[in-house]
Amino acid sequence: MGRESLLVSLLGRQPSKRSLLSDMLNRRILRIKAFQNLYAYEQCKGANLEIAKDQIRTAFLPDLNSMEFQDKKQLKLDAQTCIEVFTKHLSSKHLISQSELSTKIKSEAIKAIHTYHELNRKDLDFLTSNMVIAAEKIPQLYLYAIELLVAFGKHVQVRSSASKSGRRGSERCILGRLI
Repeated sequence: MGRESLLVSLLGRQPSKRSLLSDMLNRRILRIKAFQNLYAYEQCKGANLEIAKDQIRTAFLPDLNSMEFQDKKQLKLDAQTCIEVFTKHLSSKHLISQSELSTKIKSEAIKAIHTYHELNRKDLDFLTSNMVIAAEKIPQLYLYAIELLVAFGKHVQVRSSASKSGRRGSERCILGRLI
């Protein structure tokens, strides 16, 4: 059964392309898709925050190739200080201007802020384009779901008629076609 005849049997009329889109792509579905993407963006922002913090922690790990003494406690304190500076200046676009901080702490905090904002921008671009593509696929997904229901109904019908007639159902029904 083709898609056109399937829709005619379900709708009771010949659907036009315009009415099919307006029936299947209503505001509620688009609103749900928009909120799903907003939630995904907030999740990405949280993940990007952790990525930036991990970048800071990695920058303050002891250098195992160095022959000099590495003060692990001081490196941990510097990493914590850098993370605090990072979270404090995360929303502001101003440069970090605390003079009592070392240049490594300032530079790593600035790198982490840049990484965080860059990853957020990439995620926003991806989710924006993905939302449009996903919204365009919604009518096709509806048609697949309807075809699956019709195929399942035919499969049950073939099975029940086979069991009534005494055959053990040698026919198989896949997506509305007998094989």
